[in-house]
Amino acid sequence: MDISIITPFYKGNDFIFLLTESIQKAIDQLKDKKLVEHIIVNDSPEYDVKLPEKLSYNLRVVNNNENQGIHQSRVNGLKHAKGEFIIFLDQDDTLTPNALKSQLYSIESSDICVGNGYFCFPNGDIKPIYKNKLMMRSLRREKPYIYVRDLIVSPGQVIIRKDSIPLAWKDNILKLNGTDDYLLWLLMLDERKKISFNEDYVYTHIDSGVNLSFNLKNMEKSMNELLSILKEVNYNSNKIKLLERRTSYKGKLLESTSKFSFDNVINLDIFLYNVYYRIFYGGNVISYKDMVKK
Repeated sequence: MDISIITPFYKGNDFIFLLTESIQKAIDQLKDKKLVEHIIVNDSPEYDVKLPEKLSYNLRVVNNNENQGIHQSRVNGLKHAKGEFIIFLDQDDTLTPNALKSQLYSIESSDICVGNGYFCFPNGDIKPIYKNKLMMRSLRREKPYIYVRDLIVSPGQVIIRKDSIPLAWKDNILKLNGTDDYLLWLLMLDERKKISFNEDYVYTHIDSGVNLSFNLKNMEKSMNELLSILKEVNYNSNKIKLLERRTSYKGKLLESTSKFSFDNVINLDIFLYNVYYRIFYGGNVISYKDMVKK
């Protein structure tokens, strides 16, 4: 088995047809269609997963005994995965037809490969996740993930070598949904895992209007839990302090009506790096204005 696609499912039957159709089309591009499996982890055990009648690829449903959240569901799926490579694809997102073929080709000797993709807003607007090649180059560097934000919109645009997934991510489960993928990238970067990028459009992130990433209060709580886990796993203390300062600083910026404040002075290093990142790489992946564009 080459690829295991793992999808946490929570009362998501409205998304299943588009999800499975996109996976089927991506599998059809491969010479050997039997080298891909799709594992749906049902995190709403009282709710039956309704699959399309005609599917010609390997799909299994794993049922959690109780609601356990996205992070635990991904880890549960991982325990059943037979593939050398993993794609964590959310129930409301889709792959492009060339996704699997392109990602398998592009990862080469890397531990993870981040593909480009599309961001689809509720009003129908579509924009690229990454604006240019320079922005994609920044994905391989740890500093922007700490000083700016999580640069990867969703793990669905990433193919991961299964053996490269840190044990600390599998053993320390976030109870609050929202930042488990960010925790994964931070741990992998800290372990100096090799990251490559793929300029092909391999993925579509569909903003259903209720995406957790755009619930700022929920993300703040989830980020605080992430920081607690990093302390427990002996993550570098200086990096933790930077992440704490950046989280607090950017939270205050979002609440402020002015871009210039005393916080810019006491967090001058973070402020200057964000200015540099915006000028050199082209700004955030998805801006705050995009977050509220509904």
